Formats: sequence, structure tokens, C-alpha cells
Amino acid sequence: MIAAAFCLQVLPDGDRVSLRGTAEAKLPPLCISRTYLGIKCPGCGLTRSFVYLAHGDVVASLRAHRLGWVLFALTLAQVPYRLGAMYSPAKARALATFGKWVAWVLVVLMLASWMGELLFGRLT
Repeated sequence: MIAAAFCLQVLPDGDRVSLRGTAEAKLPPLCISRTYLGIKCPGCGLTRSFVYLAHGDVVASLRAHRLGWVLFALTLAQVPYRLGAMYSPAKARALATFGKWVAWVLVVLMLASWMGELLFGRLT
């Protein structure tokens, strides 16, 4: 995901992404909920948020998805975690419980952010 974010660009309409340097090579819409129901899902904007972060635009990333930076950081943290797990499986098992808690907290935060946006509109 991180490597892909560096290879993509957000198009000027701010709604779609394409391969960097080729606006014609648009990726298809990724959100089934938004495409077919017209309703954003809790993850809508994460791809654009990752792409903006990969290119150093933190403000645009936050506009695309409030929690994109958190997921980006957690995705980056997977690299040293997975490398460490290969060399110390016992520590990896101990961290697995922590990872489950982080996942649950992240799910709750994403749902809360999504519900807030549905009920009160976009804050940024």
C-alpha cells in the first residue's frame, strides 16, 4: 500500500486517483457503497489520504480521511514488526494481543468518524 501510494496521484477533481504522470490511467472507483448506493463507507477517502501523505500533503490527507494518517503510520509500522516477528516469534505472539486491541480501537474510531460525517457533515 505504501509503495503504491508513491506511484499514484490524486486527479484535479479530488475524487479519483491515477498512475502518476498519466491522468488517463484512472483507477476504477474502489468504494462499492459510494458507487452503487451513493453513500460513503467508513473507509472512503483512505486511498486518496495515503497518496497525499506519500507526497507530503498532510492537510489534503486530513481532508480526504481524518484517520488516514493513523492507518498510514500503522501500515508503516508493520514493516519492522514483521521483520522482528521473523527473528523473535515469542515477542510477536505477545504483541499480537496488543495488535488486536489496536484493531478494535481503529474500527471504533473509523465508525465514529463515519457516523459523525453522516450526521453532522464534513468538519474539515
